[in-house]
Amino acid sequence: MTQIEDAVTLAAPQAEKMTSYDSSFTIVNETGAAITYQYQVHYSYGFVGVNNYQLAYDATGNCDAPSLSASITAEGSMTVTGFISGDAYVVNGISGREGTFSMKIGNKTSITGTISTTVSNFRYSKATGLCESGNAAVIVSGSTSGGKSFTFSGTLEYFGNYNATLTINGKNFTINIITGAVSG
Repeated sequence: MTQIEDAVTLAAPQAEKMTSYDSSFTIVNETGAAITYQYQVHYSYGFVGVNNYQLAYDATGNCDAPSLSASITAEGSMTVTGFISGDAYVVNGISGREGTFSMKIGNKTSITGTISTTVSNFRYSKATGLCESGNAAVIVSGSTSGGKSFTFSGTLEYFGNYNATLTINGKNFTINIITGAVSG
């Protein structure tokens, strides 16, 4: 959702001209923090046609805490249309994340996993800037240092007002994206 919101926000003020931008930034913990992290993010974005805005991103980072450490890479691309007519911007795209999380206490297990997401027809109101609806397909897979593997696939249907239904292996979960509450 964050990358989709970024794509719409970056696109909106530039709709009247063909432009191409490139930006990078780094997020780092405060000096002396008990939990350290550093993430590098790179965005490439711009209009490739009057009604076709594209955004691509990649990121790498790591985190180190007293009980665990993690390293993550991510990349994705999105297309935003709907600038010329209609009451909404429409976003389609793909996103992927891969990472390793390692425990530093107990049996010191680790898990390596990937998350792949394809978003389809996410509609953002031009009037409010809020997401009204959309669908996504999600695949999560990985393995543990103990030799176990897992794979889950599911679909997400977003209904607006920060509510969605996630269906995994035939089981439905209702999610509030703002509060993080899950039921089902």
